[in-house]
Amino acid sequence: MDISQILRILDKNKRYKAIFLLLLRNNQHINSEKLSSEIQVSSRTIKNDIKYLKEALEKYQISIFSKAAYGYKLHIEQEELSNDLLSHFQISQLSNINNKFEHRVNYILRRLLSSDQYIKIEQLQEALFLSFNSSLSKELYQVRKKLAKYELNLVSKPYYGIKVEGATFKKIMLTVRMYKYFNYKTKPNFFIPQFNQLFNHPNKEKIRLTLNKTLIQSEIVLSDIYAERFLLYLIYFYHQCEQKRDYHIDLPVLPFHYKKTKEYLFLTQLSENLKQEKNAFSFSPEIMRFLTYILIMSNDLYRYADCSKENYNNLIKQTTEIHQFIFNEISSTLYVDISSDQTGFKDLFKLLIPITMKISLGVSDDVDLGFYNTSIVQSNPLLLKVIENLNRSFKQKYYYQFSQRENYFIFDVLSGIFNRIELSKKKLKLAIISINGRLSTQQIKFNLKNYFSNEILKIDTKMLYELELNKNLDYDYYLCNSYGKNMDIPYSPIYYADDNMQENEYVSSLSSIFYHTYQYDKTLPKITPKLISKEYKLNIFPIQNHLEQGKNYLYLDILSKKQKIGIYCNLSAKEEKFDIYHFSDSEDFTLHGEIIFMVINLNINQNTQKLKMLMNIIKQIVGHQLDLRQLCLSENPNYQFFFMPDYYNI
Repeated sequence: MDISQILRILDKNKRYKAIFLLLLRNNQHINSEKLSSEIQVSSRTIKNDIKYLKEALEKYQISIFSKAAYGYKLHIEQEELSNDLLSHFQISQLSNINNKFEHRVNYILRRLLSSDQYIKIEQLQEALFLSFNSSLSKELYQVRKKLAKYELNLVSKPYYGIKVEGATFKKIMLTVRMYKYFNYKTKPNFFIPQFNQLFNHPNKEKIRLTLNKTLIQSEIVLSDIYAERFLLYLIYFYHQCEQKRDYHIDLPVLPFHYKKTKEYLFLTQLSENLKQEKNAFSFSPEIMRFLTYILIMSNDLYRYADCSKENYNNLIKQTTEIHQFIFNEISSTLYVDISSDQTGFKDLFKLLIPITMKISLGVSDDVDLGFYNTSIVQSNPLLLKVIENLNRSFKQKYYYQFSQRENYFIFDVLSGIFNRIELSKKKLKLAIISINGRLSTQQIKFNLKNYFSNEILKIDTKMLYELELNKNLDYDYYLCNSYGKNMDIPYSPIYYADDNMQENEYVSSLSSIFYHTYQYDKTLPKITPKLISKEYKLNIFPIQNHLEQGKNYLYLDILSKKQKIGIYCNLSAKEEKFDIYHFSDSEDFTLHGEIIFMVINLNINQNTQKLKMLMNIIKQIVGHQLDLRQLCLSENPNYQFFFMPDYYNI
């Protein structure tokens, strides 16, 4: 269902949207008194507004139930619509696709790709057990998007139906991609016999064994998923050649000597081995060339030495250009040059040779298993935003769209580059406060010296009265046993060591102290908390008024503790600032759900250390689910907060 009609109803009155948003954010009932106090109108007005919303939203299968003594509760019958609304208001970040919707899209694609005939919409509705009122418009929109990656078109003809048109070899590549393979335990069953038949063969296991043996003896390496994909290509062409003697796939000739590649040598050896196993595959020169191209797209180029002109001649020149474009785009976004990292430089180049081949063929093709761990990517939202920007610019220039898997590997390569940046440190001067005598501090002192000696300049054991009489205190950190929490100890930052910790727990907890050695507070600008006025509660906060004019901000939308934080990063600022805008009441939020805005103005200017510090700060917000209001309310807000567990005292 298109949510635009629902949004049109809510936009008629600010109260309607506010009431809907409050109900949408809560799983429990909310009474009219609570709603009226939040929106600052009378209970009668709330009841009248809800009456209107009930009537207006009923036809969209959205109900507002009321229960005496409990209040009101929102119920959205269609899960898909609920997800769309949550996503629109950015209340939750939905990582999983709607399985039923995706199933319908995939079914339509497989059905179209395995038929040369027109297929009527009524036939698809009947096969998917849908009523004839269902236009399948959203599904067909997604079908067209997937076809566009292969420069294929969905054409319709009155009284005939719809079919896919475009280059034959591109149809083949998308057909293979639509087969969810690499699953030996459960055989794929798409309820489309003509589609399944394309990839069935009575000697499939023998062919797989021959393929694997030939791979082991060859100079190329295919990952398991690519080896399984290549097996599907072999079987697909076996069926096509068996049915049609003169089978053309309209494959363009790329300007490089494919017969000189290791992939072509492997293919000819595989053909010989299959003949010996009485599984003769008699492929035309055009199909042999296409299979060589597929192998180049699939080869696991683990060694940089393999990415040479000797192996890929003219492909290397184009890959070098694409490689440089990506580094330039990342540098222009982050204001640092990362091409000097040789490991990242080589890893990205190895990834790009198969992509160069696909760009030359005009397809955005890859494996799509659908079980990549997206939480790893989401752990660094700044880097994720960089990759999103890269996707857009890359698609505009090369008409190629990175797959989920390719995005995952690009993220991994860039993560490696930034992880290898070493932050400069200073050695710490530590004071251990021995309230209960020096013997009580031995365990802390032993673990500090044993595991962190390279990061410590000195450790002194001091009584409180010694510290009080010393006017020239020169310590970076203070440590004390946990019973010190109950005393008034005026030294900061301070760490309280739990007496019940085991040795390995001491090590993991003490390691957080040494984030202080990185001197975030000296490198990054002062943190300045700023209150958001009550007038912006359940309203739009004009954050644009607080941004530097004419600057391009990277906007990061983060969900922490189910609370929305909007982070704006300007990396080429004239004046460096780190402002945190927050409500005085922890329960308040804006019309779109934000509880906190962070505006970060930095001047990176090739300072990779400063950039890595910013990434670390944002990663801590995501990973540690920090209560940033606690930071805003502290007397001296500093960067140590982002790395401190609960037992620290700022």
